[in-house]
Amino acid sequence: MKNSKADVAQKRMLLFTKVIMTLLTVTVLIFMNFLDLQESKRNQQYLNLLAGVYGSGSNSYPFEKYEIQRMEYLQQHSSGVGNKHLNSRQRLINILGDFNMLINRSVKGEGTNKNNFVLMHSSQVSLSKTKVVSPTIEYSKSTVDSAMIFFRNFSKPDKVILLKEFDYSALERKLKKIWSEDSLKISRFVQPTKKGDSLAGATEMDFENGAPSQWVGGAGIMPLEERLSKILYFRNVNFSSSSLVIRFSMEPVATYSQSGGQGGQGSQDQFLDSVTVRASIDSLSFPSILEFAGFDSTIVRGLASNTLAQQEITDAYGYYDVSSVDNLVKDQLQKNNDAVSILGFDVSRKWFPIALLLVLAATYILLFQAVKSAKSIEAKIISGPESEDVLHFLVGKKSIRFAIWVLSPILIIALIWHSSLVHYTTPIYCVLGLAGLLCIIYGTRSYIKSLLL
Repeated sequence: MKNSKADVAQKRMLLFTKVIMTLLTVTVLIFMNFLDLQESKRNQQYLNLLAGVYGSGSNSYPFEKYEIQRMEYLQQHSSGVGNKHLNSRQRLINILGDFNMLINRSVKGEGTNKNNFVLMHSSQVSLSKTKVVSPTIEYSKSTVDSAMIFFRNFSKPDKVILLKEFDYSALERKLKKIWSEDSLKISRFVQPTKKGDSLAGATEMDFENGAPSQWVGGAGIMPLEERLSKILYFRNVNFSSSSLVIRFSMEPVATYSQSGGQGGQGSQDQFLDSVTVRASIDSLSFPSILEFAGFDSTIVRGLASNTLAQQEITDAYGYYDVSSVDNLVKDQLQKNNDAVSILGFDVSRKWFPIALLLVLAATYILLFQAVKSAKSIEAKIISGPESEDVLHFLVGKKSIRFAIWVLSPILIIALIWHSSLVHYTTPIYCVLGLAGLLCIIYGTRSYIKSLLL
């Protein structure tokens, strides 16, 4: 009778050990599937990024278009050179504003406007050139492989040459001279009537609505077109390695446009005057232009710095057309939410962790009962004659038994916690925690008692 009970306890002990091993195997397979899904999710983000970057075309990334964004970056990441640039920038805006050349965000290239306030250049462009031209990169095949090459060209950090300081006293002096010479030309038409009044406070809108009374002399009001032509109209700012150039005109916007100002360069130059002052430059490193173009900086930096991921994507998707990326992403998303096939069974991603831990807790309780039953009859079911079962070594060796009974629940809980794609409610987390705790407690107690068997 005693041998019969001992055989039953031994078989139960081995059975429950096999169940624990099976659940551990399934958990490891689920975790490996989770790692595959993580890689697929990463590739989805990178493919979407490549499609977005490539789809915009190289003309969407001219260097000078994103000067406002670089300026905002400098404000957030202060440095000695950056602060000097920002101070010089603001001082220049203030001086030009004193002469009614107002600099707003549209002048700086916001939205679809052209940037006419250029105080930064790419280090790849010679400062001797009067116009900065971004490289045009086109490909005959719109494949993911081509998109990756396109991405690499624009994802590199930029070394930027920027204006550090300029001779603001000389600039102010030269503009005052121009302003006073212009004022002398119209003094017989427009005279300040109060001490301290000057044309510096007048705006184009003031003249369009009729000159204010304190600016009107005895000779009467000038014709509108002549009055407008006596205001300084800002055109653009640029710089070289040793000088800062401010271009402006004496002609109003209407006259400028009607005379072909929006046409060829020659028709513009006849209206332009300029002031040049000494300046100094310096260089700073900035993130890639893609970050300033609105793409997620984390994803851009992640792909740009991960050459292995770049190679994996080109190997797996290189010959796919960029236009098919959306379909690839949809397929991956559907796969991520499908059930996992384990050992021929479809397992729900949401409920599998809960079911596994509950079954595991029940298995450990039954294992403890089997060990306790064997101890009560003082049967040597482990150290005694070896069972005919080929898997008897799972319980026969102390190290293997310790790993399965004591360490397995800890490993299973860690893998489930790390690979879960679902956020559960607090009560469910409490149930999972309790089930895991029971597994650890009963597994440890079972192992301790088994040392006497």
